[in-house]
Amino acid sequence: MAASVKFFYDISSFPSWILFEHLFAAHRTTGLSVHLKPIRSAALYSMTGHKDPYYIVPFRNFIFKEVEQLSELFGVPAALPTDCEKRLSSPGTLRAQNFLAHVQIKHPECLEVASRLLWKRLWIQDLELQSEEDFHEVVREACLASNVPLSENFESLSQLKINETEAFNSGAYTTPFCIVDYEDETSSFHGVDRWPIIARKAGLDSPHRGFYSLKAFNHLFFKALETSD
Repeated sequence: MAASVKFFYDISSFPSWILFEHLFAAHRTTGLSVHLKPIRSAALYSMTGHKDPYYIVPFRNFIFKEVEQLSELFGVPAALPTDCEKRLSSPGTLRAQNFLAHVQIKHPECLEVASRLLWKRLWIQDLELQSEEDFHEVVREACLASNVPLSENFESLSQLKINETEAFNSGAYTTPFCIVDYEDETSSFHGVDRWPIIARKAGLDSPHRGFYSLKAFNHLFFKALETSD
């Protein structure tokens, strides 16, 4: 049986982007099946009774340092966005996650590209993701229909809730979060640092169990960086 990975993520999480790119590098080199599930990290904090880490100084400082370390390690020209505490904490990315939930429902074939474009916009281009105008370029670049709703709607919010409930019931408390199904065994993992274990649990061969050089293994990621000026 081929391995399948459900990936729960919020674009407010930079480590989620790094793990996302590892999953799709593996998808293209090994055929790993990846199912994207956009969620709101803030919803998980509420469901589990945890405070938003951006409101807790030691946690916030750790997150900010982690962004710096990961961007250097993987060669991603990322930086903390302007007014980052506001834009990364609740409800900073609600509009973006709502947008991705709609893409999941109506245009699932575009969800990988749309997610990457939102991460790039936030973490590399330092652009807003709040107004309808902010999303027009994403709609165009992702080749989505021009009638994609750019404001909150019941269907998209319901899909987010479905994704969040599935994650919570599987033990999630933050993002990124993965559920791996392989050979009648289900395992779940938090964090980009778990990638080698995720890869092993997914039955990937040894050469694919280490961290990827993202530019070398994921041409869409490389293209996104090339066009981020």
